[in-house]
Amino acid sequence: MIGVSAGYSQIHGIRNNAAANNFTMLSFLGQGSRSLMPPTLFAIFPIGKRLAVEPGFDLHRLQQAGPGSLTSTTSNIAARLDYAIHGGWYAAAGGDAQYVKITGTPAYARPGGVVAAGYRFGLSDELGGRIELSHTMFPARRTNPRFPAANVTGISLGLTVPLQ
Repeated sequence: MIGVSAGYSQIHGIRNNAAANNFTMLSFLGQGSRSLMPPTLFAIFPIGKRLAVEPGFDLHRLQQAGPGSLTSTTSNIAARLDYAIHGGWYAAAGGDAQYVKITGTPAYARPGGVVAAGYRFGLSDELGGRIELSHTMFPARRTNPRFPAANVTGISLGLTVPLQ
C-alpha cells in the first residue's frame, strides 16, 4: 500500500534559550514538510499478520532569488516497523535520517529516532485513511552548532491506496 500524509507539527529546538527555538509547521504533499517533520510520502509492506515495514520519503528544494540569494535542499528518509494492536490501532518505531544543504554551508546529515501510534480506517473499497500521532528525536550536530537537537511532535492525516 502507498500513501500520502499532511499534518501539524510542533518543533522544539533544544538549546540554552529553548523558548526561542520552538515553532509550528504544517505539511502538505507538494508543499512539503521540510526535513524535520514526518515524511509526506510512505508505503506499507506487510511482513506478517501483525507486522509491517513502512519506509517514508520527502524531498524539497527552495530557492530565493535576488540579492543574497539562497538555495536550500532538504530530504528526509524514514524506516520503521509497524505493529497492528487491535482493529485499526497500531504502534510504530524506527529511524529517520535528515539531509540538509544550504548555500554557503557544508551539507550535513543526522539520524533520528521516531515512535508513533495511530488508527487506520477504510474510506472506500480502494481508499484507506489514517490518523497518527508521532514523536521524532534528532540529536545536535557537533560539527555545526547552528543545528541543535530537536524534538518534533506531530499529528497527521493520511490517505492510502493498495499497490497492485
